[in-house]
Amino acid sequence: MKKGIKVMKRECILSRTWIRFTLIELLIVIAIIAILASLLLPALNSARDRALSIACTNNLKTLGIALNQYTLNYDDYLIPVYNIPGVEPKDSNKYAYWVGILCELPNPFRDPDAFVRSSMYGLMWGQNYQPHPPKGDFSCPAAEFGVQWGGDFYWSHYQLNHPLHGGSFNNEDYYKLPFYKSSRIRTPSITISLAEREKNSMTRSWPAFLYYETATSLNYDRHGAKSGKGRANVLYSDGHTGSLTHGLAAGIKNSDGLNRIFSVGYY
Repeated sequence: MKKGIKVMKRECILSRTWIRFTLIELLIVIAIIAILASLLLPALNSARDRALSIACTNNLKTLGIALNQYTLNYDDYLIPVYNIPGVEPKDSNKYAYWVGILCELPNPFRDPDAFVRSSMYGLMWGQNYQPHPPKGDFSCPAAEFGVQWGGDFYWSHYQLNHPLHGGSFNNEDYYKLPFYKSSRIRTPSITISLAEREKNSMTRSWPAFLYYETATSLNYDRHGAKSGKGRANVLYSDGHTGSLTHGLAAGIKNSDGLNRIFSVGYY
């Protein structure tokens, strides 16, 4: 019996075949993997960019719902950029900016108040003194750096259309506008309410409005820029969202033939 077991073991050992790859075969396999990776990575990057763009659009829709809720609460008035006429914007007056209003910041406020979700609008600024990673309702998830609550107004990747919403953002008379009602907007379906703001995310938010007149104030580098089709997400006054390439935005002309991306007509 023991002899039979030894014979079986010997037969099993002799029946084994060792598979060896030559160097050329290994190089061919590696080349095939590299080719497949080069084909798949652009598709994966495109899918990732698309997902981040959708998340950004969802932020704009959420903010749009909050803006509409404010209008319903305040007799059809649009939320102003800054609601203390005659007072120069200051870091201590964050509660008076549109972001502070939607976050329901108290006056006086403490910085931790910015990280409590508002009961009225359901928004929370959501990031304290850290420029990254992006998070919160006012940060585009595709941005390189998140917005920063500490310091001077580093608080939003999205800019409010000042000529549309009115209010002040400077102590100069030129930048003081009255408050407007939504029912006066002539063409809400093509009037931009919010848009992704200029590329430098770490500049003060309110001076960005100094350049509101042209298409250059929008950020086209967060979505699709790597594929050569960069676009900026926008929210229109009627509540729908969309995106604009620089070419499309630059093609929007005012009655004087000049590009005024945030121009608006009132009845």
